[in-house]
Amino acid sequence: MVHDYSHDRPAPPKASLDLDREAEAIKFAFKSANVGYWMWDKATGYIYLTDIALKMLQLPKAEFSNKIGDIKTLIHPDDYETVKKSLNTAIESNKFFEIEFRIRRPDMSYFWMNIGGRPEREADGSARRMGGSVVDASSHVRMKQELQQEKHTLRVIFDNVPARIWFKDSHNTIIRLNQRAADSMSLPVKAVEGADTYVLFPEMAKKYHDDDLAVINSGVPLEGIVEKYTPIDGPHGWVSTDKLPFTDPASGEKYVLVISTDITQQKEYEAKIIENSVRLNQANKDLDHFAHMASHDLKAPLRGMDELTKWIAEDLGDALTPDISRKIDLLRGRVTRMDTLLKDMLSFSRAGKNIAPPERIDMNFIIDEVTGWLPPLGDFKIIKDSDFPVLNVPRSPIEHIFLNLLSNAIKHHDRADGTVNIGYEKTQDHHLFYVADNGPGIPEAYQDHVFEIFRKLKRRDVVESSGIGLSIVKKMTEALGGKVNVLSEDGQRGTTFNIYLPIGETF
Repeated sequence: MVHDYSHDRPAPPKASLDLDREAEAIKFAFKSANVGYWMWDKATGYIYLTDIALKMLQLPKAEFSNKIGDIKTLIHPDDYETVKKSLNTAIESNKFFEIEFRIRRPDMSYFWMNIGGRPEREADGSARRMGGSVVDASSHVRMKQELQQEKHTLRVIFDNVPARIWFKDSHNTIIRLNQRAADSMSLPVKAVEGADTYVLFPEMAKKYHDDDLAVINSGVPLEGIVEKYTPIDGPHGWVSTDKLPFTDPASGEKYVLVISTDITQQKEYEAKIIENSVRLNQANKDLDHFAHMASHDLKAPLRGMDELTKWIAEDLGDALTPDISRKIDLLRGRVTRMDTLLKDMLSFSRAGKNIAPPERIDMNFIIDEVTGWLPPLGDFKIIKDSDFPVLNVPRSPIEHIFLNLLSNAIKHHDRADGTVNIGYEKTQDHHLFYVADNGPGIPEAYQDHVFEIFRKLKRRDVVESSGIGLSIVKKMTEALGGKVNVLSEDGQRGTTFNIYLPIGETF
C-alpha cells in the first residue's frame, strides 16, 4: 500500500496567506487603476519601475537600464530643477511629496507624469531609498490648463466690464472685486480683497452695509441707487448702484453682488442744468417784466401824441390845409404802428409761457372762430380742405397760431381776391395742419429767416406789420412740443406753412 505523504505536509501559516492575498489585492488595485509605482535606491542609483510605469514611458522592460541617470535625461529641461528640488525637500523633511512634470518618450514626445511618495530612512536617520506611485497626468494637467485659461478669460471679462463690481458678505467684507472697482479706489485688487468696507469707505460704509443687509436678508435686489462714492484713498463722486442677492449653493452662505456705474459727470451736468435753468427762469422773468414795463410806459406817451394830433387838427379848424392834414395822418399812422409793435412785443414775450391746462377742442370750431376774428375779407376766400379732429390741447396757443398764420397770409397777399386753404392730415407721429395761400410766395433765400423776430420781407410803408407774428407761431408751436416749417418754390406762386403737433403728447 502506498502512503500519500502529501497529506502529512503542514498547512502554510494563516499570516503568510493573508500577506499573499493583501499583496495580490494591492497589485490588482494598482493595475486596475492604471497606477504604477517606483523605488529608487539612493545609495546605488538603482531605480525600479513597475510594468505599468514602463508602459506609460513606452519603454520595453528588456531595454530599461534601471539607472536613475537614464531617467534624469528624460525629464523636460524646464522641469528638471523643480523635480530635483522637490525630491531633496522630501528627503530633508522626511515627508510625503507629490509633483507633476513632463517626461520624454522614445518617440521624442513629452507627456505629463505625476509621482508621489516618501523616503525610507536607515537606523542612523539617513535616507536609504524612496518610493511611491506613478500616474499619467496628461488629462489632469490638460483639464487644469483649460480651467486656468477659462479662469483667466473670465477674469479679463470681469476686469473689463464697464462697471465697478464687488462681491461682499454680510459682514461688509469685500470678497472679490474687479480691476475697475480697485482702480476707482486707487488700490490694487489684492489689497482690497478681504478688507472691511468700514475701513475703505468710512463716510458711506454704514449706508452701504444697511443696503447690503436689506438685499441679503430679503433676497430682493435693489436697483438704481444713486449715492455718493467716497473711497478713503480714491477720488470722490457719484454712482448708480444695483445690488443683487447671491446664495452659495454648496454652503448656503448669503452674499451680495454690487454693480456700480460712475455718474459723476452726469451729476455735474445735472447741477449745471439746474443752475442754468434757474438763471434762465430769472432772465425770462426779467424779460417779461421789461416787456410789460416797456409796453406800459411807452403806451402812455403814444396815447398823448395821438391826442395831441387830434387837438392840433381841432385848433386849426378851417386853417387845416391838405398838406398839414396828410402829415397829421402820417404821424397818427406811425403812432398806431408803434402801439401795434408794443402789443406784439408783449405777446411774443408771453408766447409759450404759463400755458393753460389742455382741454378737448373741436378744431373745426377753432378754425371758424379765428376766421371770424379777421377783418372783413371782401373777395378774399378762406377754404377748409378737410374735416378737422378733436384734440386735447390748450386753447389759447392754438388760437394764436392759426390767427397769426391767417393774418400773415392775407396781409402779405398781393391780390384782393386771394385764397387761403386750410387742411389736416394724420401722420404716423403727428397731427399735420397746413395753411396754404396763392400769394406771391417767399424766396427760398429768405425762408430760413421768416420766423426771426422783427424780420420783414417788405417795408412797413408797403405792408403794415411788426414782423413778430410768425415768431409767435414758432414759439407757441414749440411750446406744444411741435414744429413748423414753410414751403415755397422760387418762380412759383403760393406759400404753405405746416404745423406738426405730436400725437399723444401731454401738454
